[in-house]
Amino acid sequence: MISISFINFNLDMGSKTDIKKEHKCLTFADINNPSLRLDDFQIHFIEINRFAEILRNASSDEYNKNKLLSWIDFFTTKDLEKSINKLIGGNIIMPKVIDKYKRFVADEKEMSAYNERDTFLYGQAAMLQYEREEGKIEGIEIGIQQGIKEGIEKTKISMAINMKRDKVDLNTISKYTGLSIEDIKKL
Repeated sequence: MISISFINFNLDMGSKTDIKKEHKCLTFADINNPSLRLDDFQIHFIEINRFAEILRNASSDEYNKNKLLSWIDFFTTKDLEKSINKLIGGNIIMPKVIDKYKRFVADEKEMSAYNERDTFLYGQAAMLQYEREEGKIEGIEIGIQQGIKEGIEKTKISMAINMKRDKVDLNTISKYTGLSIEDIKKL
């Protein structure tokens, strides 16, 4: 299984050298036994921002030698028609890719299904974002309520300790703090 993820941010993980790499490939390992690895399962992260910089600075020769650059160029180009010759020169498989892409976007039924799926995913993401914001608000409210309760409880205990030091009767301390006599004795 190979998963390729194009990310629009820099995945700053690993050593100082790794952080600067625009392509990271991860495999699976058992957390209890790191020597047990599943190299047949790979997750590739392609950092678009770093590749865009490489694309801007790459010579024609470098572009043609690095097949990954043509793929990044294909996925990030704003005008495919202007880039076709460059893409084809950079990777021998590009004519097939471009042909499949053109047929895909030309098929109204496929494009409609794709757009519906895209709209659905956008809606899901928007709903998830809304739910996260609501969850944050709810978490803050619960945290504030919990903080107030804890603050009141600490104030009662502090008051009871001070009253006990001043030799106030345990029943009186209980009356004003709401603490049980048993709890006051423990203080």
